Amino acid sequence: MASIERHLTNSRELLQQLQHDDFGFQKMALALKELAGIHMIPNEKNRCLMAGRLSSVLFKSGIRDYSEYHRLIRSGNAAAIQEFISALTTNTTEFFREARHFEVLRELLPELAAAKRKQLVPEIRIWCAAASTGQEPYTILMTLLESLPSLADWQIRFLATDIDQTVLARAAAGVYTAAEVAGIPPNLRQKYFSTRTSDKVTSYVVLPQYRNMIRFAPMNLSEASYPFQHRFDIAFCRNVLIYFDRDSAGKVIEKIASHLNPGGFLFVGHSETGLTKTSLLKPFANAIYRRNP
Repeated sequence: MASIERHLTNSRELLQQLQHDDFGFQKMALALKELAGIHMIPNEKNRCLMAGRLSSVLFKSGIRDYSEYHRLIRSGNAAAIQEFISALTTNTTEFFREARHFEVLRELLPELAAAKRKQLVPEIRIWCAAASTGQEPYTILMTLLESLPSLADWQIRFLATDIDQTVLARAAAGVYTAAEVAGIPPNLRQKYFSTRTSDKVTSYVVLPQYRNMIRFAPMNLSEASYPFQHRFDIAFCRNVLIYFDRDSAGKVIEKIASHLNPGGFLFVGHSETGLTKTSLLKPFANAIYRRNP
């Protein structure tokens, strides 16, 4: 009992120390900006947020303060860097989030497919740039397959990326709780998921033939260039630009837009429309943009 109390006391003391370490916060915030492009404004809320998320990481590693942790991150330790980024990224997501986007997607897909047929290009390329735990890319896939049921002779190239490899692994596994799939219409749950029960808890698993249609890969949107040459017909980059400063967000949008086919579509979060200024795009619908010809 005494050892548990001592453990809790030491953990609380470390948390309090980190909360009041302004210089350490600034160093870690700069590292986060350089490594992930995420901008943390130096204020009390963010100092407490960073301390709360990193104190357990430091404590379990036996690290005493931000300075020691900063040296570890700057040493290039890949595992430490990934854990650092994972701890400080926000992965709020759900199936059919911002549902109007998927209604619009369902409406525009037949037009897109007709244009592709006319060009004799039976291929659709999709990119979900912030896949998180997978709810968004699987929602896009279900919408695609329900909107265009006659795709037997088509190539579907679907890339889903995220900087956080921990959530990306979960996305690739495609396993969700009953609460997480509650927003999926029952007919789609039955069609695209199997169920499994362990210790009286039921999980929903995306069927392999649908999981295998998506390639999940780690990627940092703040990189100077992206590791592919091809262009996409549809790109989703929702609710991630808000974590960049305006200049960085603008660069991300410019790079994503440059990887859209002429006439391709970009979906962003509803709170991010002020960050999408580029001559490559024109507004199409609320928080949806189209690549200029």
